[in-house]
Amino acid sequence: MNSSSITEEDLKRARILIVDDDVGIICLLQSVFNRTGFVNHTSLTDSREAIQRICELQPDLILLDLNMPNVTGFDVLHELRHTLPPDAFLPVLVITGESDPKTKRKSLAAGATDFLQKPFDMTELLMRIRNLLRTRLLHLELDQQNTVLEQKVSERTAELTSALSELKQTQNQIVQQERLRAFGEMAGGVVHDFNNSLTSIIGYSDLLLNNPDILAD
Repeated sequence: MNSSSITEEDLKRARILIVDDDVGIICLLQSVFNRTGFVNHTSLTDSREAIQRICELQPDLILLDLNMPNVTGFDVLHELRHTLPPDAFLPVLVITGESDPKTKRKSLAAGATDFLQKPFDMTELLMRIRNLLRTRLLHLELDQQNTVLEQKVSERTAELTSALSELKQTQNQIVQQERLRAFGEMAGGVVHDFNNSLTSIIGYSDLLLNNPDILAD
């Protein structure tokens, strides 16, 4: 599997969620997305609703501001870390006016995937978005392939378990047949020896009956 399996149309169909209390930034991003074909986007100005909307929309990318009232971008990142499954990959691009390098390091440490400072270059923004979406879709594709592989392994394991059970039953039947054959041979040998002894006894009995004088001798 490689990045060529992800097309431009796949990227433009991806779900994007914008979380920013600045209406001007939201309008700017919406305009950029509409002009470039990214029409599947949703905006949110109240960060208190962020986690609920993320769970509802299942976005492929989140554009997140940091300095928001009530619930900051760091709070959203913290909640998101505890909401998503451990193996999930949901890219978060932090877009903020903060220029302090410590803020960038803090954002990445909190779970952000990428960081972009306001004001930003539109071309750079789109390049970062495409890269993050491509990585996200590749992760989803890999998860699907792993699911199919696990299913095949499970089915194959069940087949092998069934074949092993049949093999054991066949082996038990063969062992039982061999035991019966050995017992039959042993019984045949006993009968043969008994017949020989019985023949001798009958022979001596007939001899005595026909020649009673033998005992007198």
